Amino acid sequence: MTTRVPFFIALSLIVMSVSSRVNAQEISKMAVVVPPEILLPAAVSQPDCPLKIENVRLLRYFSRDDYSSGGPGAIYRLRNAGKKTIVAYSIATWYSNNSGTIVDWEARTPDERIKRGRAKTPSDNPIIVPLTPDLRRKLDLSGPMQMIRFVMVIKLEFADGTHYDATSTFTALRKHLDAFGSIYEKPAGRN
Repeated sequence: MTTRVPFFIALSLIVMSVSSRVNAQEISKMAVVVPPEILLPAAVSQPDCPLKIENVRLLRYFSRDDYSSGGPGAIYRLRNAGKKTIVAYSIATWYSNNSGTIVDWEARTPDERIKRGRAKTPSDNPIIVPLTPDLRRKLDLSGPMQMIRFVMVIKLEFADGTHYDATSTFTALRKHLDAFGSIYEKPAGRN
């Protein structure tokens, strides 16, 4: 004899399954904004670059189960202040200890291009929660400034096939940070 599961029970199980997956995704994207006195965001001034980096905030991702598992992140807005449409870019988010990441982006469709005067927010839209004293303690976000995080445009490609290239500036920054890394990254309490 076969047993039939009533429709409303089967529907409830499906909804609970989808709901638990959504909650797991939301938890993995939870973040706090790191106070600038702990980790200073620095959008590099590039007057000749038409892509402007604005409103930089540095993040610390976490889950409710394991506060130490979250990694760093950054959210910012990009604004095309130039006359040409941007179809691709490379942006570095680089720490004063000479480590970091480079994000490469390329428009897949004409609608994704960054037209003159338009802005784009290249992030995964985490759930940002207030930094409470308890979270500050659990995420180890107190004490003296730990680092500076530079955000800069390395390369742009325009719709007309021309390019903007600041690779030499980025290379110079990395050499500078390498040469002075031990000075910048002194242990807390030393002068």
